[in-house]
Amino acid sequence: TTATTTDGSILSSTALDRYRHSHVGIPSTLHPTVVTYNTLADACKTSGELGAALEVPELMTHRAETSGDRTLLPDARTYTILISTVARKEKRRYEDKGGGKGSGSNNSNNNNSICKSH
Repeated sequence: TTATTTDGSILSSTALDRYRHSHVGIPSTLHPTVVTYNTLADACKTSGELGAALEVPELMTHRAETSGDRTLLPDARTYTILISTVARKEKRRYEDKGGGKGSGSNNSNNNNSICKSH
């Protein structure tokens, strides 16, 4: 399910719930900052709502474009969260296929040998 926020952004129902909850009781004169959006993305990632975390940069970009406030554009922290989100998603996918813990593979040794060869 998707919906449009008051600033015209489209969010999934999960992200929308977070957005609405975060704005309850906040005066309309206060507006989210890049820190607010990064916190939202990180909270979605941490709670396992990876798709919602990946939507936040789109929300940031849209808000920056509609408001003219370039400080709302995704920053280095935003992209760090996105990389971590994708890594977490791929790790889960790998583990769901039977890889990872308990499979007898030692991923840290494999990663170390790859890094050392370059």
